Amino acid sequence: MVDILGAVLTDGLDAIEAACAEALSHNVHSAGVILNILARHREPPPPLTIATADALKLGREPAANCDRYNSLRRPTNGTITGARRHGPAEALRQ
Repeated sequence: MVDILGAVLTDGLDAIEAACAEALSHNVHSAGVILNILARHREPPPPLTIATADALKLGREPAANCDRYNSLRRPTNGTITGARRHGPAEALRQ
C-alpha cells in the first residue's frame, strides 16, 4: 500500500485510481501489478537526438562483402596438416 501511495507523487491520483480499477477488473490486487500498470501507461521519454559532426558522417554506405571471410578459409577443405591425435578437421562446405 505504501508503494502505491508513493506513486501518487509521480503519477497523480487519477492515474493511481485507474490502475487500481484495471487491476481489480482482472481480479488482481497486488502492489507490483498496479505499479506495473502505471509504468505501462506512462508516456515514454522522447528519444535523444545526437548531433553528428559532418566529419563523422559516411561518404558512402559500406557494401556487404564476404570475400574477406572466404579468404580466411583453408584451401585444403579444412584438413590440418600434421594433425595429431584428433585427425583431420572438417570444414563447413557449401
